[in-house]
Amino acid sequence: MGDKIREFLANHFEKLLLPLFGIAVIWLVLTKVVIGPNRVQMGREMYEPWGIDRTISRMAEEVKLELASEAQPRPPYASNTAQLEQLYDSAIEGLSRTTAVVIAPRSVETTSLVGREYSLPNVGVIADAAAAHMRAVAYVPMDPISDKLEYKNARTGPNDIDFVTVQGTFDVPGLIKRFEASFAGSEVKLEWRDASLAKPVFGEVRLERQTMTDSGGWGPWTVVPRSRIDHRRDLLPVADRVDQLGPGGLQVKKIQFDDPQLQADLLQPPVYQIASAREEWYPPRLYARFAKLRDEQVQQLILDERQKEIDERERLRDAQRSGGAGDALYGGYDTGGTRGRTGGRSTTTTSRTTTSRTSRTGRTGTTTTRVDPRYGTGTAGTRQETTSDLDRELKALRIPPRTDVKELKTPVVFWAIDDTVTPGQTYRYRVKVGVFNPIGGTNSFRDKNAPEKDQTLLWSTYSDVLGPVYVPRMMYLFAGDVQPAAKIIGVEVAKYHMGYWRSQNFSVRCGETIGTVVEQEKKAPRRAPGMYEDDPYMYGASPVLRADPTSPDEIDYRTGAVVVDVTSVDDWTTGRSMRQVQYFEMLYSFDGRDILRLPIGATYWPRELQVARSDIQKAMTAPVEPLRAAGTGLSGPGRGGSTPIDTALYEEMYMEEYQGLYQR
Repeated sequence: MGDKIREFLANHFEKLLLPLFGIAVIWLVLTKVVIGPNRVQMGREMYEPWGIDRTISRMAEEVKLELASEAQPRPPYASNTAQLEQLYDSAIEGLSRTTAVVIAPRSVETTSLVGREYSLPNVGVIADAAAAHMRAVAYVPMDPISDKLEYKNARTGPNDIDFVTVQGTFDVPGLIKRFEASFAGSEVKLEWRDASLAKPVFGEVRLERQTMTDSGGWGPWTVVPRSRIDHRRDLLPVADRVDQLGPGGLQVKKIQFDDPQLQADLLQPPVYQIASAREEWYPPRLYARFAKLRDEQVQQLILDERQKEIDERERLRDAQRSGGAGDALYGGYDTGGTRGRTGGRSTTTTSRTTTSRTSRTGRTGTTTTRVDPRYGTGTAGTRQETTSDLDRELKALRIPPRTDVKELKTPVVFWAIDDTVTPGQTYRYRVKVGVFNPIGGTNSFRDKNAPEKDQTLLWSTYSDVLGPVYVPRMMYLFAGDVQPAAKIIGVEVAKYHMGYWRSQNFSVRCGETIGTVVEQEKKAPRRAPGMYEDDPYMYGASPVLRADPTSPDEIDYRTGAVVVDVTSVDDWTTGRSMRQVQYFEMLYSFDGRDILRLPIGATYWPRELQVARSDIQKAMTAPVEPLRAAGTGLSGPGRGGSTPIDTALYEEMYMEEYQGLYQR
């Protein structure tokens, strides 16, 4: 059969081809010759060249006649505002027009999730957690911070503050991979893969703490609210259960939180702007290194002050022996007729890498040189770590502005701040991170009885328990001596005020309150060495000290405690050789109900009170320095909160503090 067909085609192929060729020729003649190749379409009609020219001429004549005729008035405008408002009111009847409400069903399950099944991803762990307490003078907002008033724009004033910072490290890239595997991975059915579910959104950083009880145990874990300077604290945290969310439910919350800046602020909230001259905020790991640098610097300042006093006494003694004409420090002349200090002027040099001060007296070999660890270097060939190094590390830890957290390729260091601590208390902390549950409130769980089914957030594991963190008291009572017959007690009140410890002695009788408001002695401004009006090395015009804002006119030493009685105590010492001791105790009360006891005499104070007294006395030897102005210094508003450092002003303050512009 196949051979016959092939034979037929071979014998009649030319005859079959001729009709097809004829049809093609006829089509070409009709379309290209008879109908014409130059027909064009205008509107819905086809025109030949002569036809389209005639049509265009006719249309032009019609337009010319309309232009020559008189203009016809338009009908008056009729406003439809009333009808529009009527439709608007009927659509949202019973609701205020100014209220933004998302109308959504209570159930958050959508038809796209019906029938699907997913396994929840593991959120992860918190690594490298640490906690640190910080006490300093900070710029505290005078008005409540809210979503309408951010900390950087609020009115602030300097005040003492205690707060604890807790930091941790979270593997964001690993979280993203686990979410993608659970909701859009190869093990998920192709029709169930959903990129919107595979995008994790952070919902909360939950900081919890325990407080040590009077018996030495620990109280229950409680959630710490976000700091008072966090303008989003009313938005955070979210409800624990999906059915507790507001209108729009979980999906609206996810959209609300899925903002790069909100995500960054949630993980790295703003911090207080520090006003203290020698304090800075850093996360706990960096702050431990900063505290070491700061303590070394303060100790060097103390040594320099002592050396300056020695130099001054030697200078005065030399001037008396040589019959000097006056006090060279305050504008007198030495015996050589040279204005200023014998042996030359105190000079100060400042650079971006090294700042040092050298003071010389007329005595050979009496030279003191200090290198500021903020900018300086160590001994020859050895570079010390500086706060500039710490600032660079902190900048590297911060989430860059306008950066989506989910685009980061390395783990993120986050922190939380507890500014509700109470002086005198001891705390322990732990922290965890929560991300929104993409299928919360639905039936799309592979395990239908999963405990996370109705949870708003999926949580990481807790960090290690951090602590104990002790917040020192801001006031101490030290009973030093007593007149038993008259029952008069000598009590020293030590109080932390504007960044420094101050103390005052009071003689208190039974029934009297301890402490009162004390006016501070006004010291005449003094010139620092080498600071004369014609001194070309003086940075600034005036050689006189400016008022020190850390030295108030008066300090409130009122304690609220009332001395109840003085009693004699017979006790025995502990240790290898026991012996009988007798001492007096001061009985006092803050509320009239609880009677507290305090041994009189440093020998009989409890160990912790002796340590506190030693630390306070050591702290009081540090020179008092002016506060940094708001918006200046290394921290800036909110520590890196987008306000640049006023370098010129900082350099001026820095020059002043190293020229000796402070009062004891």
